[in-house]
Amino acid sequence: GTTIQTYLQGFLSHAQQLPIFATLFFFVTVILLLLTVERALNDVWRVKRRRYSMALFLRYWAILSLTPILAGLSIAASTYIVSLPFIKGAADNLGLSHLLLDLCPFALSLLGFTLLYTIIPNCRVKLRYGFFGALAAAILFEIAKHLFVLYLTDFKTYEFLYGALATIPIFLLWIYISWVIVLFGALVSQVLATHSYNQSGRVLDGFTHA
Repeated sequence: GTTIQTYLQGFLSHAQQLPIFATLFFFVTVILLLLTVERALNDVWRVKRRRYSMALFLRYWAILSLTPILAGLSIAASTYIVSLPFIKGAADNLGLSHLLLDLCPFALSLLGFTLLYTIIPNCRVKLRYGFFGALAAAILFEIAKHLFVLYLTDFKTYEFLYGALATIPIFLLWIYISWVIVLFGALVSQVLATHSYNQSGRVLDGFTHA
């Protein structure tokens, strides 16, 4: 908790020192990112129309506002629960302290992916389909994080090839992996919904059958 608090305070202090132009550039970049995510998810659900109204702005604003709040609440709640004497004693005896702390980012990822798959597409996505897609994406995301850390700590070929510039290809590689996981979770949601529609007797187009 102390380490996380130090990082958050450092982030806030640096954010307060940003000039107006840098803050505006950062905001525009985030909006463009959300527009790209919406376009990709609409393609997954084969939605041709897009939102160009106040509803789009409000959804994006809600995502930008709630994400750091949910992250902070999740970290605080998990830290508080693990620090309770009864739970801490039982977790230490069973060796589950790290597992309880690892559940915090997994739960946050699951919640974030669920909101992403149900709110962003410009169509009605049932919560259960969004949840199962988010579950698949969250599991793959946790596996990818552990494998990525293992690669960075045990394999140093990237430092030999790129030297001081190794951070750039590593960052781009992680963005690519994360984006593939996001799209895979969206496809899981769409496939589950399509199977449900097929079971209900609704007529499907040729692309969906393929």
